[in-house]
Amino acid sequence: LRMNDQAIKGAEHVVKLDPVNPIYMGTLATMYETMGQYTNAISLRVELISFDPYNAKNYLQLLKLYKQVEDLQSAIKMREKIITLAPNSETANLAKSEVL
Repeated sequence: LRMNDQAIKGAEHVVKLDPVNPIYMGTLATMYETMGQYTNAISLRVELISFDPYNAKNYLQLLKLYKQVEDLQSAIKMREKIITLAPNSETANLAKSEVL
């Protein structure tokens, strides 16, 4: 657990150095998800939308996170966003298969 905390601190530092880099933000959000820090992951992924608004995979991760924290209204909005954004994509198919 201590190593994971250090990894997150390092990733947070990298994001602070380059706060508009969607790759760094996505990586940190994934680390938060892995550690069960869902609120932090959601906040970062919502922020990521402003820098990368067409990233359907980010919306899919948000859908899953909202399900995890039992915010089904937001999860449904994410599913609708994905289907509108990339209707014939694999990501849309994955979103459609999520049980809400």
